[in-house]
Amino acid sequence: DNENTDNEAGFTGGLIQEYEEGDLRKNVTFQRTLGSLTQQRWLTWKHHVLGTGAVGQANFPIYRLAEMYLIYAEAANELGDGAKAAASLNLVRARARGNQAGVLPDVTFVNRAQMQQAIWRERRVELAMEHERFWDLVRQGRAAQVLQAHGKPFVPGKHELMPIPQLQIDASGGVLTQNPGYN
Repeated sequence: DNENTDNEAGFTGGLIQEYEEGDLRKNVTFQRTLGSLTQQRWLTWKHHVLGTGAVGQANFPIYRLAEMYLIYAEAANELGDGAKAAASLNLVRARARGNQAGVLPDVTFVNRAQMQQAIWRERRVELAMEHERFWDLVRQGRAAQVLQAHGKPFVPGKHELMPIPQLQIDASGGVLTQNPGYN
């Protein structure tokens, strides 16, 4: 999600278009700047906002409350409890909405597949630029489809896992073996 191109559709694989009208999270995540006299560019902004201003120093949360609500929503939906899934998802949207009437309306439960798509979309915009997207796509089984569609060199059966450092394999006395595709 770190591509930097001049058009919105190309930037971060269409992430900017995922934000709904009036969603304040968009302007916390991205800023529009002049790349030249005639072109505007989107720049990632979230880490600047979260940082302390000093290069290399920032307090990044490991888990955020919004992520816990989204994890719960996804689990509830998978277990067939759409009402709990919607309630948890809507807590995240209500916080993001603040006091802006008509922005980010509550999502209502229609069916499991539609709720799943709504939760995945919310994860994408809420956790944008927080290094969750790749692992979400792997967990959802969509990594190859989504990443390859954006020209990323993703190899199914290999890139779902990271290589194990040889030093650790050697230190294990042969207990650890290299993940598939990294030999």
